[in-house]
Amino acid sequence: MIIPALHAHETTRHSRELSRRIEEVVRDYQRDNPDTSLSDVRIALAQLTPGGESSVAMGRKRALAVVVGALSVGIFTMIASTGGEGFKDTSMTWRIIGVVAALLGVTIAVIRMARRS
Repeated sequence: MIIPALHAHETTRHSRELSRRIEEVVRDYQRDNPDTSLSDVRIALAQLTPGGESSVAMGRKRALAVVVGALSVGIFTMIASTGGEGFKDTSMTWRIIGVVAALLGVTIAVIRMARRS
C-alpha cells in the first residue's frame, strides 16, 4: 500500500544496533515470561518513545475527525433544510440510517488501516 507523505525511515548503524539490542532484550524477557504477547511489546515500545503518537498518525486522526464532522453537519443540514418533512414518511429515516451506517463502516475501515501502518 502506498500512502502519500509517509516517508520511509532511514536506517543508520546506530538504529540497526539499537534494534538488535532491543530484540535481544525482548527475546530474553519473553523467555523468562512466556505469557508476554506481541501487544505487550508494542505497548512497551510506544511508551518508550517520547511524544506518543507520530505526526502522521495524528494527521490521520485529525483528517478522520474532519471528514466525520463534515458528513455529520451535512446530514444535519439536509434534515434541517426540509423542516423535518422527511420524518413524516419513513423513507427519509431509512436514508439517514443508511448514511450513518456507511459513515460508521468508513470510520472503522480508516481506523483499522491507520493502526496497521
